[in-house]
Amino acid sequence: MGKRVFDKANFYLRRGDRKRLGRLLRKHQYLLNSQNSMLVYKAVWQYPGMLQWLLSQGVHPDCKMHPNDGTPLMHAAAEGDLQTMGLLLAHGADPNARNERNELPLGFACSYEHWEAAELLVQRGADVNGIEDAGKTHLDWLTLGKKEPGIRMLRALGGLLYDELGSGK
Repeated sequence: MGKRVFDKANFYLRRGDRKRLGRLLRKHQYLLNSQNSMLVYKAVWQYPGMLQWLLSQGVHPDCKMHPNDGTPLMHAAAEGDLQTMGLLLAHGADPNARNERNELPLGFACSYEHWEAAELLVQRGADVNGIEDAGKTHLDWLTLGKKEPGIRMLRALGGLLYDELGSGK
């Protein structure tokens, strides 16, 4: 996995050169899910026109910049980017993926008050009662922050406080 291959992939991505990038992806299969290639991240942040194509070529939607980092879905949720979230989810992004701080995509959507993004995640399989840091559910965090619209939305989707979960979790 030479740096030169990653540099080439990024160069072709910037230029929108699907033909050469496709050839490179076929020749160097590790680019499809390498933590180092950052192709999906760069497409999400800088080259959204290439995202659909990359995912259709088999680049993994949950590629991280580093094994401990968040996924592209987490970042799209933090931005409330419903289109990107839908695309990532349609190509197999994990709505329950965790980063090293035990954070979830739903937590990002709720933290940044992107209620439509939070609802989309739950509709696509995110655990509405996922437990993050400090043993708190998303509803616990919203209650602490007194974010009433989010509290109502999560309650309507089956969200519970940690104390209400009982021994089921």
